[in-house]
Amino acid sequence: MPAKPKLKRMIASTVHHFEDHIYQLHLVNNVKEMEERRDVVNFLLEFKQQKLIRAIGASVHRVEGAKAVAVEKDIDILFPVLNSHGLGIMAMKPLGGGHLRKSPRESFDFLRGLGFVDTICVSMKTPAEVDMNVRTIEGWPVPQETLTRIETTPRKLKIYDRCQDCGSCVEECAQGALSLDISKADPAKGKRGMAIVDNQLCILCGYCAEACPELALCVI
Repeated sequence: MPAKPKLKRMIASTVHHFEDHIYQLHLVNNVKEMEERRDVVNFLLEFKQQKLIRAIGASVHRVEGAKAVAVEKDIDILFPVLNSHGLGIMAMKPLGGGHLRKSPRESFDFLRGLGFVDTICVSMKTPAEVDMNVRTIEGWPVPQETLTRIETTPRKLKIYDRCQDCGSCVEECAQGALSLDISKADPAKGKRGMAIVDNQLCILCGYCAEACPELALCVI
């Protein structure tokens, strides 16, 4: 089914802010999801031809998604956890979503030493993290004070009230850290309960957030 004109206007408006850069499709899990975005890819091809954007990419978290994107002739950049299929490669989560914060230099050096990674994408939310990443990439020493500040920054899985107790996140969690709490039922909203997290079991991988149709989960 052709996408609505409104969608095209929304994409065009967003592209305007990314002129001459990469425009990424977020999280393609399989062939079906790639096909569902065909109209969006066609729109982006138009913008690429008009030189509004330089390249089209797609991010993936699983092998199935990587295989689906890798065979797409219109996709210039595969943005995976890691791959070596021959497209332009942007490695994400070099610090394992925060789990490798104690050894940033080893993590970055591993990726840079592979020989097929074109660029590394790492998120940052504090000045200390910016300082650490710049120093690490440039080969400068990172003060212990900075490392300590980063390591002691609290992180948690937040579950917002818009959770509709569908249980998708519970099924997705391989750690058994999520469950549904019926004491949080809200009949006025048609809710039988709400997802809750056991922070002792949660490893902050964030995969539960992908499974939530309401986008009610987020690692912060």
